[in-house]
Amino acid sequence: MSEQSILPSDFKERVREAVVRLKMEGIILWKPYVDDDEITKEFDVSIVDRSVGCTEETCDHSTHDPASPSLKIIPRAGRLVYLGVLQYGPIRRTYYALLTNNNTKYYEVVEEPNFYTKIFLIDPAAVPDFMLESFGE
Repeated sequence: MSEQSILPSDFKERVREAVVRLKMEGIILWKPYVDDDEITKEFDVSIVDRSVGCTEETCDHSTHDPASPSLKIIPRAGRLVYLGVLQYGPIRRTYYALLTNNNTKYYEVVEEPNFYTKIFLIDPAAVPDFMLESFGE
């Protein structure tokens, strides 16, 4: 008898769900949780990697954030479109559009070395024009 056949069906189903979620389009964030209601309204959150970073109990983390897993936020509906990235020294800003029916929301992901990733819902005018040019008619 194989090990697969002795696993409970609910466990096998959860494994299938995890594999599907890991393959889905989404935005990877290095942070312990997503605490923005606007983001959690539009996206499901999945932990997709182990924690990395400082785990020293005596550290005050003044020059960096403590260890955290990587999360993936996956659109609940619509299509996520990568628009591009801008690099400002060590700070990386990546832009996405979430297309749903006749509505578009724009997101900016800010990555700074040693600090948690930040994500913001932004005004359409804040997206650099050159990132949208390739979608022109």
